[in-house]
Amino acid sequence: MAVDRNQMAELHEAFLAELFGGRQSKASGATWPNQGDGENNRMTTEFAFTWDGKSTRGKGITVDRATLEKIREQAGGNRPALGLRFYDTDDLQRIGEDWILVPAADFGELLDCARHPMFTVTDDQPVIVVPPTLAPPPPAFMPPEPPAQVLHGTYPADLPPPPHELWPCLIVDSRHDLADPARVVNQGYYVSDGGMVSGYSVGSCRVERGLGQEDRMFVNETVINRGQLWVDGVLRLTVGMPRR
Repeated sequence: MAVDRNQMAELHEAFLAELFGGRQSKASGATWPNQGDGENNRMTTEFAFTWDGKSTRGKGITVDRATLEKIREQAGGNRPALGLRFYDTDDLQRIGEDWILVPAADFGELLDCARHPMFTVTDDQPVIVVPPTLAPPPPAFMPPEPPAQVLHGTYPADLPPPPHELWPCLIVDSRHDLADPARVVNQGYYVSDGGMVSGYSVGSCRVERGLGQEDRMFVNETVINRGQLWVDGVLRLTVGMPRR
């Protein structure tokens, strides 16, 4: 099967245009001013390349100084690049090697931008990111993070712990008996200001609705200044929560 050299070049040129994100030149860069196989618009990207592609089904591609000088001249101020492709099969369905040849200085700039990006894009909106070398030094003293606000002791696993701002407080867990729905079982938990939980005997619990004032909770006929009432796993009342 004979190799279609025109198709071989066309496939490579289309690949390079997609890879560089630029436009493909007409007639493979044989006309002025569209030289090279393709180019980027230097007004829209910092790394604007002009490239030429060389592909073969053979064992080698010749790249000499004349080749380099030609693509540099064709670049006309853009960054020059050469694409080198080796096909493994005559039907051009299998590619053995794909390389991009660029000047070392341009490659160094690409590496530097990859290591220290100046911006990222989120939803097409640029977001400035300060490189580590330009970021201000951290303060001499960093205050320690507050300790995690966890409870110590036995507390119902299916009830969220009371907010730290409410400690110390009394939590009443009121549940209807599944075997006898008319029967209500109350269990109390006292949470100290340090988060220590201890059991609290609840003989009775009632809520007095306030008129123009906050509702009040009574446990064992004593008003509770700071606490919560949970009924069948649903928070019904919180009293004594500091205003923010």
